[in-house]
Amino acid sequence: MIRILPLAVLLLAGSADTTLSQDAPPQPIGQFLSVRSPIDDSVIGRVRKVAQDLAIRTEKESKPSVLVLELAPGNSPIHQVQGLASLLSSARLSRVRTVAWIPKSVTGLTAVVALSCNEIVMHPDANLGDISRGEPLDEPSKQFVQTLVEKRRNAKVNWPLARGMLDRNAEVIRATVTGEDKTVKSRVVGPGELQLIQKSNPKAVIEVSRIKDSDDLGLFSGEQARRLDILVTQTAETRSDVAAIYGLPARAMKEEKSSKGETIARLIKIDGPIEPMLHRFFNQQLARAISEKATVIIFEIDSPGGLLTLAETMANDIAALEERGIHTVAWIPREAISGAAIVALGCDDIYMHPEARIGDAAPIEMKEGMAFERAPEKVLSYTREVLRTLAEKKGRPPGLAEAMADKDLKVFRVVNPQTGEIQFKTEAELHAAKQEFGDRQLVAETREDNLLTVNGRQAHELQLAEPPVSGMEELKQRLGIPRAVELRAIERTWVDNVASMLSGGGSAFMLFFFGSILIYLELHTQVGLCGIGSAVCFTLFFWARWGGTAGWLELALFLLGLALVAIEIFLIPGFGVFGVSGGLLVFIALVMASETMTGSPSFQGLQKFGAPTATLMGSLLTVIAVAAVISHYLPQLPLLRRIVLEPPGAGELAFDPQLVGSPDPTGLLNADHGLVGQVGGAISVLRPAGKAKIGDELVDVVSDGPFINPGTTIEVVRVEGNRVFVRETDETS
Repeated sequence: MIRILPLAVLLLAGSADTTLSQDAPPQPIGQFLSVRSPIDDSVIGRVRKVAQDLAIRTEKESKPSVLVLELAPGNSPIHQVQGLASLLSSARLSRVRTVAWIPKSVTGLTAVVALSCNEIVMHPDANLGDISRGEPLDEPSKQFVQTLVEKRRNAKVNWPLARGMLDRNAEVIRATVTGEDKTVKSRVVGPGELQLIQKSNPKAVIEVSRIKDSDDLGLFSGEQARRLDILVTQTAETRSDVAAIYGLPARAMKEEKSSKGETIARLIKIDGPIEPMLHRFFNQQLARAISEKATVIIFEIDSPGGLLTLAETMANDIAALEERGIHTVAWIPREAISGAAIVALGCDDIYMHPEARIGDAAPIEMKEGMAFERAPEKVLSYTREVLRTLAEKKGRPPGLAEAMADKDLKVFRVVNPQTGEIQFKTEAELHAAKQEFGDRQLVAETREDNLLTVNGRQAHELQLAEPPVSGMEELKQRLGIPRAVELRAIERTWVDNVASMLSGGGSAFMLFFFGSILIYLELHTQVGLCGIGSAVCFTLFFWARWGGTAGWLELALFLLGLALVAIEIFLIPGFGVFGVSGGLLVFIALVMASETMTGSPSFQGLQKFGAPTATLMGSLLTVIAVAAVISHYLPQLPLLRRIVLEPPGAGELAFDPQLVGSPDPTGLLNADHGLVGQVGGAISVLRPAGKAKIGDELVDVVSDGPFINPGTTIEVVRVEGNRVFVRETDETS
C-alpha cells in the first residue's frame, strides 16, 4: 500500500493537470498585417486572403482567430476604403476577430477602416480621427459610415462619436443617467440625442460632460480615448504588447514580406497610335520589367487610340500581371482615348492629371475613300463586353466603362440602401438587382448620343480613377515610392522608329520592289552582291512587322516559297508546279505579314487584306516593267557588261551586224552555236550549276541530272537561252 500511494497521487495529479489543460481555452491563431496607405486593390486583396485563411483555420481547428491590422498614416480613396471596410464587416469574416492597431496617428478616410474592426488598440500618444480633414464628406459617404458604425461591431464606437470624428462642427457629449431605481447608465450622445434622453427621463438625474466641442478636430489620442472609455479597448506601445493582450504566439507577428521598402518600380511609356510596332515595343519592355522582378509597373499613357485587337491584348496582358504580384498603374498626363482607354482599364489603378481625358472607345472602321464609319453592332457588342470584363476585374463600374463605347447607354447614380455606398448602374443592372435603390440620377456624361469622355476630376467622382495628381512626383508619393527612386521612362528608340517607318504601305512597296529586282539582277550577274541586297530587303520587311502582323507562320511560308522557286530554277528546269506554287506562297506570306489575322474568317475580315494585296500587286507589276527594260539595256551598259552572264560565243555574236535590230540580237534563243554534243570536263562541282571547260572555252553550265564532281567528263545535251545543260559521260577527262 505504501508503494502504491505515491503512484496513485501521481496519477491523480496527472489527471488534474489533464483536466485543467482541457478546461483552459486554446491559444488563438492570429496574424499581424500591415495596411499601407493609400489603400488600393492589392491591399484589399492581401487582407482578403489572410482573413479568409484565418476563417478556414478557425473552422477546421475550432480555435478563435485574431487578425491585427496595423494601419499606416495617410489618406485613401473613398471607394477603396469602403471596399476594405465592407470586407472587414462582412458576414463571412464574422468568426474572425478583427483588431485595428494604431501605432502612429491616423487621420482621414483611413480611420474608417479602424471603425469597421471589432476592436481598436492604440499607442497612448497616437491620434485617431479627423476623418474629413476639414472638408465635409458628401451625404452618401456619411451614410456609409453611419451604417457601418450602427452594426455595433465595436462596442466602444457609436454613431454620435463617429459623427464627431467626421464633422468638426458636431458636438459629442457623455450623458450619465441615474434612474429612480438608482441604476446608472452612461452613453455617448450628441445634442439632439441628449434632448431626447432628457424628455424621456424627466425624473432622472443626468450628468453631462463634454467629450468634443464644436469646431474641434474630432481627434482622440490613445490615452484620452482610454480615459474616456471610447474608441479603444486597450493601449499598447509595441506590437509585442498587442500580441500579449490577445494571447497570440510570437510567430503571428511575422508577416509576409511586402513591397514596403523593397519597391522595384518601372516606368513604360505608351505614346502615339496603338499599332503593331507599339505593341512590339510594349511586349519587349514588359518582358524586361518582369525579368527585373518589378513590383510596380507604371504605364504612362498618352495616346489617341488605335487597333482594337492590339489594345485588348495589351489590356489583358497588363491585367494578368496581378497573378504575378505586380501592381500596375496607369498614369495619364494628357489623354487616353479609344483603344488607349481600354489599355488603362486593364491596370489596377488609374491616376490622371486633373485636366487629362479618358473615354470615347467606340469602334470605327475605315471604308472606301478613307472615310471612317461606326463599326457594325456585332463589333460594338464585342467592345462593350471587353470593357465590362476589364472593369469588373478591376472593381470599376462596368456600366460606365461600357458607356465609353455605346453612345446610347445611360448610367444612373444610385445609393445602396443597405450600405449607403454610391453606385453607378445601367437600366438593365437596376432591373436585375434584387433591391430598390430609390432615386436615380442620370450621369450627365452618359446622356443620349454621347460617348463617355471625362477628365481626371470627373473620373474620380465616377469611381473610374483615383484622386487626380499633378505630376510624377505626386504620383510617386501616392504610390509610396521613395522620392530618391528615379523613374526613367522606357521609350521607343531610333531603331523602333525606323521599324515603324518600314512597316508602312509605301515601305512595303519599295522593299518588295527592290528585293525582287535584286533577285532578277542576281540571276543575270551571279556576283552575290545583288543576292545579299535582296535578302536584306526581305529581312527588313519581316523585321519591321515581327511581333505585330508578322510571325513564324508568315516567315515559314515565305521560306517554303523561296525553296520551291529554287527547286524550279536549279533542280527541275522549266516553269511548272514548283515555280508557280513557290511564287504564290511568297506573295501570300508577304500579304499575311502586312495585316493582322482574325480569329474567325469572314468577308469583313478578308476585306482588310485588300490594301496590302493591292500594294504588293502594284509593286509586282512595277518589277515586271522594270525587268523588261533591264533585260533590254543591261547587256549594253558599260559598267555591267562585264559581269552579265552570257552563253559562250555570245560576246562575238552580240556585235554581228546581221543580228543587230532583230528580236534576238545574240541569237542564243534560237541557236546552240554547235555546243550541243560537244564534250568537255567539269572544272568545279556542278550542283547543279558550275564551271566546265568545253574546247578552249570556260563555260557556265548546269547539270541536267545529279551533281557532277570536278574532273568528270561531261557532254552538252541542250542550250536554253543563256543556260547550257550538260550530262556526265562514261569517258574520263
